[in-house]
Amino acid sequence: MVMADPNATVCERLTRRHGVRIVCAASVEDCCLAVGNVVGHENIVSASRMNSAIVVFLNDVEKVRKLTQNGIVVNNEMILVSPLSSPAKKVMLSNVPPFISDEAIGKELSRYGRMVSPIKKIPLGCKSPLVKHLVSFRRMVFMLLKEGVGELNVVFKFTVEGFDYNIFVSSDTDIKCFKCGQTGHLARACPERQSDPGVSERPGQDAAEPAGVVPPAAVVRPAAEGPGAAAAPDLTESEPQAQPAAQTPTGATSAPEKPRTAEPAVAEPRSARPDRKKPWSTEKSSVGSGAVLEPPALTEAGAEVQGNRMETPDTTPVQGDGGDVDMADEPVFKVPNKRKKQGKGQGKKQARKDTKVEERESDSDDCISDSVLTFDSQEEQINVVYSAEDIKEFLRNTKWQKNVALEEFFPDRKQFIHDVKFFRREGAFVDVEIFRLKKLITRYTLNVTRDIVRSLKALEIEIVELQRLEATGDRGHIEALKSKKAKMNDLLDITAQGALVRSRFKSAAEMDAPSKFFFSLEQKNGQKRFIHAVRTESGDLLSESTEIRKQTVSFYSKLYSSEWSGAQVVEDSFLVGLPKLSERAARELDRELSLEELHEALQRMENGRASGIDGLPAEFYKAFWAVIGQDVLDVLRDSVQRGELPLSCRRAVLTLLPKKGDLTHLKNWRPVSLLCTDYKLLSKALASRLTKVMERLIHQDQTYCVPDRSIFDNVYLIRDILDVSRLLGLKTGLIFLDQEKAFDRVEHEYLWKVLATFGFNPGFVAMIRVLYCEIESVLKVNGGLCAPFRVYRGIRQGCSLSGMLYSLVIAPLLNKLRSFLSGFNIPHANASVYLSAYADDLVVMINTQEDVNVLAAILNDFQILSSAKVNWTKSEAILVGEWGGGQPTLPGGLAWKRGGFKYLGVYLGTNEFLNKNWEGSVEHVKGRLSRWKRLVPKMSYRGRTLVINNLAASSLWHKLACVDPPPNLLANIQAQLVDFFWDGLHWIPQSVLHLPKEEGGQGLVQLSSRAAAFRLQFIQRLLTGPRDLVWRAAASGLLHTVKGLGLDRALFLMDTKMLDISGLPMFYRGLFKIWNVFKKQNKGCRSVHWLLEEPLVYGGRLDISGVTVPALSRTLVSSGIATLRELVNITGSDLSRAEDLAARMGLRSRRVVNQLLHRWRSALTSEERVQLMDYQHTETGPAEDESFPRLNIAPDLDGCAGPLLECRSEGEMDFGSVSGKLLYRACVKVLNKKKLSGRVDTPWRSVLGFNDDVKPEWRALYKPPLTKKAADLQWRILH
Repeated sequence: MVMADPNATVCERLTRRHGVRIVCAASVEDCCLAVGNVVGHENIVSASRMNSAIVVFLNDVEKVRKLTQNGIVVNNEMILVSPLSSPAKKVMLSNVPPFISDEAIGKELSRYGRMVSPIKKIPLGCKSPLVKHLVSFRRMVFMLLKEGVGELNVVFKFTVEGFDYNIFVSSDTDIKCFKCGQTGHLARACPERQSDPGVSERPGQDAAEPAGVVPPAAVVRPAAEGPGAAAAPDLTESEPQAQPAAQTPTGATSAPEKPRTAEPAVAEPRSARPDRKKPWSTEKSSVGSGAVLEPPALTEAGAEVQGNRMETPDTTPVQGDGGDVDMADEPVFKVPNKRKKQGKGQGKKQARKDTKVEERESDSDDCISDSVLTFDSQEEQINVVYSAEDIKEFLRNTKWQKNVALEEFFPDRKQFIHDVKFFRREGAFVDVEIFRLKKLITRYTLNVTRDIVRSLKALEIEIVELQRLEATGDRGHIEALKSKKAKMNDLLDITAQGALVRSRFKSAAEMDAPSKFFFSLEQKNGQKRFIHAVRTESGDLLSESTEIRKQTVSFYSKLYSSEWSGAQVVEDSFLVGLPKLSERAARELDRELSLEELHEALQRMENGRASGIDGLPAEFYKAFWAVIGQDVLDVLRDSVQRGELPLSCRRAVLTLLPKKGDLTHLKNWRPVSLLCTDYKLLSKALASRLTKVMERLIHQDQTYCVPDRSIFDNVYLIRDILDVSRLLGLKTGLIFLDQEKAFDRVEHEYLWKVLATFGFNPGFVAMIRVLYCEIESVLKVNGGLCAPFRVYRGIRQGCSLSGMLYSLVIAPLLNKLRSFLSGFNIPHANASVYLSAYADDLVVMINTQEDVNVLAAILNDFQILSSAKVNWTKSEAILVGEWGGGQPTLPGGLAWKRGGFKYLGVYLGTNEFLNKNWEGSVEHVKGRLSRWKRLVPKMSYRGRTLVINNLAASSLWHKLACVDPPPNLLANIQAQLVDFFWDGLHWIPQSVLHLPKEEGGQGLVQLSSRAAAFRLQFIQRLLTGPRDLVWRAAASGLLHTVKGLGLDRALFLMDTKMLDISGLPMFYRGLFKIWNVFKKQNKGCRSVHWLLEEPLVYGGRLDISGVTVPALSRTLVSSGIATLRELVNITGSDLSRAEDLAARMGLRSRRVVNQLLHRWRSALTSEERVQLMDYQHTETGPAEDESFPRLNIAPDLDGCAGPLLECRSEGEMDFGSVSGKLLYRACVKVLNKKKLSGRVDTPWRSVLGFNDDVKPEWRALYKPPLTKKAADLQWRILH
């Protein structure tokens, strides 16, 4: 039995009007799915691929109209759909003033067909975000033209307030000149126009006709009489003849009452009637008063009207060497008749100016910058060789050729470009010719660049080979090597000049200031953000741009899809034991937004940052804050009240930054959200509030986005734990956990629960919730934006709140790990360390197999709760010490390693691993300096210092602050820096260069002094830093190993030159080495704890050695009496029990012991003796976290003097509050004291007879009107 086809009846009723045509590279199935998303999948009847397009039949003609209006989205690309019966044509409307409505234009267009899309205003194409919203005087619409209307090329004339405005309408794909009917030029540049004496007259009228009178119906010709002539069909017989228009009292022209509006009469083109002048007919519409027809008034300015054809190169596809390219020009709408002479020149200039803007927008990949054809005053001295006729003839002969070799026709490239610029300025070329010339010059320049690259590679190979042969001593090889190197230098000079042009370099003076331009020169364009290929989940490699875009959107849509399950049991086990905000702090966070708060947040925003999808940067808000500030505040308050931001705030542009690993895997790309400035204002204001309470809520082992905590705290902790373990022979296991897409996997529901658990009021949580309510993201892939998709989880990286929110989100996990792990016990410190966290970079300490099992179980539960996921393939595990009972078994296929690992950018572990930090450092610095080598002769000393300090040496700071470099490494790098500075002869000693500018130096960085300043800052933080400093216990454990003393921070209260520090790690030996070159003065402390910790030996404040008993310090240390605490425990708080002390020290002379006690009592102040008496009567001991005694330090310059060693602000410094800048300056002087000692600041002092009170004003040398190069000479002369 044959089954009947259910679609048979439907198919029999179909016609061509039910079909649509889709030009798309996607499959038929993908197109049908996209069509079904618009009209419903059940309305699709049939589909197939025919003639390189996909044809789809629908069951309803109305569905066809809807589809052609809306288009479809296939693989995140917008595809236009055209009807099968009568393809829609793109109709361009030029010279349309903004006050003429789309409705009025649509009414006139409806006579020639049906519009299948709304009328769209075309943007002006401005680059600046401040004027990016501007639209041009062009509009576009898609139309289904009526039968008999092959093309639409007419002129509508509208009258508004007595002024006439011509609107040019065209659907032609190859618009011809209105004067002669030929293509390739504008009407104003028509050759016939130049020879026509009557060009300024009104052609086409044998007899004058009154304004507003419709020409006879006989003027209207059928479309067949002339190619391209558009006529309004079926109207010549039925329409009555129009009557003269009446003048309204206001001067507006209106039409007489009649049943229907008169149609525009369209004349045939010149080619159809060569023996007589054309009758002209255009349509004149008075906005709001009906349509009135009159003959046009031709003008010499703007686009000419010739035979109802118009020259609009802005929309004419021109077939060039590169294929079909849309020309971009923006003619200004015709100036009203009362002012057309005044606007004539302005219209042409504006048209040319807007042509440049549109060309850059429409053909940004292939077209060259206008600077290529910009005339230079210096080039006016060069004579013209190639005539304009020669160039035009060349363009005509090569019009349809591809890959034209420009150098075959014009051998002198520079002369050709000069002549093109010259004739362009003279107006000899039309827009089409200018466009083709740009394309040709761009292609030629690209070929030259490729040739240079090939030549450089070939020269490199030849030079390497000749360098091998140079050792033979062959003179021919040596000469050939010199010749090849000279050729390479010439090519490198050419590439360097090109780099300067591309960076918009103007003068070397811009190198001498830390400007935004200067730092942008070193940035890598695009940061290698281009995605060449991606892998699917099955491992297939996709390289097509459409497939890459589709796979990327699919990956991140899935990544941001929620997996929240809401396991209550797991939730209860994590969200306990967390600190809570006080009610007062919670109320402070919950207050309403204020204008002052938003303004403060705005001022803290950096300029020049990428804006969001609305294109409004922070500079715009800063410039107009007085105008829009209150409105922004009202919008944000209303959004918080409604619980939803505007769409532009909710939608973020997601740009991808490469990470380590295989970049074909999308998980190795970091998404960063580009957010609108008003969104940033709200998030920054809330972040300012949240910052104030972060330290109370977040444990000290998490340092990310918490005030007064640093990434160095984590590195110091792990470094010291590894050193303590090796030094004391302790077994330790460290597991570094890598979180996969940590920020992007945070569930929003989990985030709200965590905030509530911490005690945040619902009002403050609601303000944060509004930032994540109904949010969307638009992926930017290879420079293009994809279709938006919803985001259901994740913390936006790019939001001011993101770091603090993540620290709060991961806090429950860290809290549970501390509760269940045994941790690492630090000897002598009575403290345990369980973990170290910097955002999602987490290191966990384990001791047993039980610790590993607990860790794995907690991580699994946390994944259920928050969707966090550990990437075991990127995680690492390090074992230290001897594990006699066997190594613990690790989860996720992780294996133990020995030696060390890289943590937060620094290699930590054994000396072998530490040396990895400095591998290639000399070559790296040398490479950075080599990029600037060719510019050095043009740069002043200040500019060279800027390059050295900020671009070369700064790459060492992160590692130099954490670990010590190998011997002589800093000296080798310093030599490279100084050689770069002088670029030849060394005129002045290096030690002078390191001095500050105001003291006669150039501020050139000295690496050894910078390293010394880092060590002093470490000591400063160790002694006077926060009470909960995470690495202080580990550092104290190391200091306790100093032989025989058992002290930690109290070591810095004695003369450390007397200490035996040979057993300490290299980093701590370097600390004491720097500490020893400074003088210290103990100002005492009111803290009982630190009074009892005062050393009695080795140069401490209470050291009385040499007074009565020789070698007293050695005797006290051997007796275990190194501090005042131990002395008080033996002799009492009044230091009176001499017999006990004598017995402890093994001394027989009680008299000597009494003298010692008397000396110690005299060294104490009366206030300190009272503190000791009070301490004896207290039941609890003093707190160990009391402030460290106040110390003053100063450079030890004993035996050295001179004007250059005068310490102004670096004299006696309070060590607890001194800045790193002053510490560095002090280090420069103390490390160079022998070289600077006795050196005068200027030798001219004795010649001119100045006394020591007169000081050189070094800063005045580099102030206007002196140039910096002249100032360099003056500086050298003064020295």
